[in-house]
Amino acid sequence: MSIKVRKTIPYNNPKIAQTLDVPFLVIGVADVHRWRLVANKCAIEIKDIIPSKVRHIIFDDDFDQPIEDIIPDFITRLTFGKKFNQPIYRLPAELTHLTFGDNFDQSVANVLLRTTITHLTFGRRFNKSISNTIPRSTIVLKFGEMFNQRLGYCIPPNVTHLYFGHNFNQDIMGCLPNSIEYIKFGFSFNKSIEHRIPPSITHMKFGKRFDQTLNCVPVTVEQILVHHKYNHQLDDNVISRVSVIC
Repeated sequence: MSIKVRKTIPYNNPKIAQTLDVPFLVIGVADVHRWRLVANKCAIEIKDIIPSKVRHIIFDDDFDQPIEDIIPDFITRLTFGKKFNQPIYRLPAELTHLTFGDNFDQSVANVLLRTTITHLTFGRRFNKSISNTIPRSTIVLKFGEMFNQRLGYCIPPNVTHLYFGHNFNQDIMGCLPNSIEYIKFGFSFNKSIEHRIPPSITHMKFGKRFDQTLNCVPVTVEQILVHHKYNHQLDDNVISRVSVIC
């Protein structure tokens, strides 16, 4: 079950909240309910009103208010809207899916480490250091368009799918764990990949500016997607694995 939260919460009587039908929508797979979450023009009362069956909270695109101590511990998925850009100090310990919207650009160092997140998506503007940030439990990790920070040894050893956005263009030497199966680079990436691709990777995708040799990719890589302007000579054992995209 999911619940969608808007910018302001106009009604101020929590006892009535669980009997009214609008405007906050709980989207369920099997059973669909409508709830009005109530607070005094902010979100501080939400925690006591959210039904115990709710597992996924989706914040409206206009929502940009502090969420400290308002998210119940039973929530496993959080999806923030476009405008949310508030500091985060604590998240539910059982959280597995976390998605930030376009505007979020706050440091979450040490905050996420205390969770069991498996799917982590940063929005368009996020461009903070990820040192002491990504939980070891993370399997799918997506960065937004503006992210362009050094990776170091910050990618956990359980990540299988790694996505970079438009601006990322950092050396990845020693940065990719031997768990990654799929990696996508964005428009700007143009660094050498020689001795940088672990044998676990089976699928790779490069952006328009990538202009490095691919003859060094491990034989374990099954598919390589490149821009149609890519113009390097390819060895026979590589060319059969390369596909061109527009």
